[in-house]
Amino acid sequence: MLDKIEHVGVRVEDLEQSIAFYTDILGLSLVRRESNPDSGLEIGFIKVGESELELLQFADVDRPSPEGVFAHLAFTVEDLDGVVARLREKDVEMISDVPREVFDGQVRVFFFKGPDGETLELWESQ
Repeated sequence: MLDKIEHVGVRVEDLEQSIAFYTDILGLSLVRRESNPDSGLEIGFIKVGESELELLQFADVDRPSPEGVFAHLAFTVEDLDGVVARLREKDVEMISDVPREVFDGQVRVFFFKGPDGETLELWESQ
């Protein structure tokens, strides 16, 4: 019935800063940018495997955030320690001190913050 996550929309304050974070720091790719002059909406699509992040910057900063904001966004990685080291080098805000094991040691996870305070998770299967 459902095959995959097509994209996850993330409201951002500064589209350029967010694109730089997801491409330069996390190593993802910008797929395309779009804008809607009527609404002042600027959008950047970031490729994550077979899915995308849709970064949304609204011109009206007083526009209320939508309900149901996601709790966190998780990325699968193969080298958790290497990615964490890269995040530390780039002075990314950390939530976790060190990666931790979950699900009886079958998975290691690590939490950090994106440029707009969004909670991001790295997920490494053992």
